[in-house]
Formats: sequence, C-alpha cells, structure tokens
Amino acid sequence: MSRRVVVTGAGALSAIADSPPRLHAALCAGRSGFKPIELFSTEGLGCHQAGEIRPFEPRDYLGEERNLRPIDRTSRLLLVAA
Repeated sequence: MSRRVVVTGAGALSAIADSPPRLHAALCAGRSGFKPIELFSTEGLGCHQAGEIRPFEPRDYLGEERNLRPIDRTSRLLLVAA
C-alpha cells in the first residue's frame, strides 16, 4: 500500500528569523545568528558563541490560553516551528 503526503506549509524558527520569508531575507543579507551564549555559562567550554533563539516567547505564537508549564524549552521551540 502506498501513502501520499501533502505539504501544506512551511515553518522556520532560527537564530536570525522566525518565518520562511524573514529567514530568506536574512540569509540574502548575509546576517549571522552567532552571538555570545547567554542561556547558560560557557565557563570551561571551548566555544562561547552559538545560534541561540532569543528572545523567545512561545505565547507570541501559540496564544495566551496555552498551559506551557509542563513543556520544556526544546519542546516549546518544536511546537512553534511546527
């Protein structure tokens, strides 16, 4: 049995943009998302820069009525990207 898949949209959430058109524009402009890491201490690590997604407020994308307390940051990023 073969199944068909239909792609109905595209999403993007990155260190330089939060939508496909904005990501395309940022890439064309040559912007970089690498900045000093702020989410945790980098003491003792060889790298002090990364492409962090910040600031990030999932309620801006998902709405105020969602209970996001039991969901960790990674899962929140995945929910918004989807």
